Amino acid sequence: MEVTKELKNALASSMNSGQTKEKEKEKLTVREKLEKRYGENNVWSAEELTKFFRVTGFTTGICSVVRLSDNIKGILSYRYEPRYYFNFQNE
Repeated sequence: MEVTKELKNALASSMNSGQTKEKEKEKLTVREKLEKRYGENNVWSAEELTKFFRVTGFTTGICSVVRLSDNIKGILSYRYEPRYYFNFQNE
């Protein structure tokens, strides 16, 4: 009985590890595609967004922001999963 439980746990752990690696690979692929289309310095993760912008509003697929480096107002497009912000356009 204990062997079966240990085997199940090992299999579950292995499967979860594989799924995590696939999700990380997917995130990289999505970011790479966005960077190719909009430029390497024009794509931000949610964490990176807070370092460079102050968000002032949200609507479907677009958010209003102020760029912290120069206080320029603009908009960013974003995608939901994985969450990336991209294509800054000043007003």
